[in-house]
Amino acid sequence: MMSEQTNAVENNYLNQLYKDLNLKSAMDINATIDIISRIEDLSQGENYETFNGMFAETLHLPGKAPMELIAEFKKFWATHPERHSLSNILELRNSLYRFQSLD
Repeated sequence: MMSEQTNAVENNYLNQLYKDLNLKSAMDINATIDIISRIEDLSQGENYETFNGMFAETLHLPGKAPMELIAEFKKFWATHPERHSLSNILELRNSLYRFQSLD
């Protein structure tokens, strides 16, 4: 029972992250691609501190500030690295790349 509740909370977190990124993508595709790329970097062991100051120009985007999203993801991934897939979030980035190519 506890495992099911934990999975539900974790999946909810990833769904909320996806929704926030999707909202941002409507305003700034390039910034959203950068944020998703940094999230992917964290999931592959990149040091969080290397991202400091990277997103100052994106504070106008709706939802949480990019560094707040990345900090939350860092905490989340540190406790659940092997159990989750970023496939939906990475697919969002891929669709944004395709959309960029139409411009």
